Amino acid sequence: MRLSLTLALVFSLPFVTSNVAVQRALKSDTRCNEVIARDKSHPTWKALDALYGRIAEAVRKKDLDSLFALYAPDFQVKTLDGESWNRDRTLAFLRDVFSQVKETAHTSNTILRLTVCGEDAATATVLQQWYRTQMVAGGPRRVETNAVQDEHWVRTPDGSWKRTAIDDIRDGAAFLDGKRVNPRMPLDPELPAYDPYEPHPRQSIADALFTIIMRKGVESALQSYRILGQSNDYYVTENQLNALGYRLLGMKKVKEAIEIFKLNVEAYPQSSNVYDSLGEAYMINGDGELAIRSYRRAVELNPQNTNAFDMLKKLQAQ
Repeated sequence: MRLSLTLALVFSLPFVTSNVAVQRALKSDTRCNEVIARDKSHPTWKALDALYGRIAEAVRKKDLDSLFALYAPDFQVKTLDGESWNRDRTLAFLRDVFSQVKETAHTSNTILRLTVCGEDAATATVLQQWYRTQMVAGGPRRVETNAVQDEHWVRTPDGSWKRTAIDDIRDGAAFLDGKRVNPRMPLDPELPAYDPYEPHPRQSIADALFTIIMRKGVESALQSYRILGQSNDYYVTENQLNALGYRLLGMKKVKEAIEIFKLNVEAYPQSSNVYDSLGEAYMINGDGELAIRSYRRAVELNPQNTNAFDMLKKLQAQ
């Protein structure tokens, strides 16, 4: 079963404005000189600070309607890896994130610097903090993320402010159950502690295996796995091997995916999820009996694995 692991809310991703918003911002830039507002009593500072309070409350309540009401209706999201998301995809992503969050202990957006352009445009440099209990790898985990980013706002004709863009994101420290983790990586409790100053950090064995599979084939990758697994230069986790298997499935490399899922079963024989994933790959490959065995073992290890139970029932009925 594929695990969806997410570190940050979508409002921590860089936003690209719609053409209309960009043009409006450019027009604002040409008709005024930007001024740094140093006084928190500045009307724009007070207005945006109040909106950030509403954002924090919406996050605590997981209120998507209130959160998205503050965004321009036609914005697009450009993620750090270069993908462009429309509003629907962004909303779906955020809904998935909220479904994993069980409780928010603290969330805030603190204005560190405010640049205003007339009365209708402003850019706030904001410190965003979000500390929550979130489901990760099947269990509740304490997740803490911090980031500083520039957020661009435009006042609409009705006087309300809409957030049109977020950019220049600088990731701060992120922690999982008190252990520092890489904010650019999916959450994984098994990952080694992250040290941003380590010149030669340990590498993911799953990434190395993917490169070998693409260049030399899965048999060579299996041989390399035995060697790399003994090296201090690499680390292996259940979630990363599982993700590699699904990556191969997505590329229609089903037999290669099966071999990776089998490695995961070997490394984590008490995990229900690894048998669930192997069963899925067997089913896609048309190996019904092997799929049944894998799903049956997944249910034995975790009777609450509803996906494995449903798939086992379906296969046995055929």
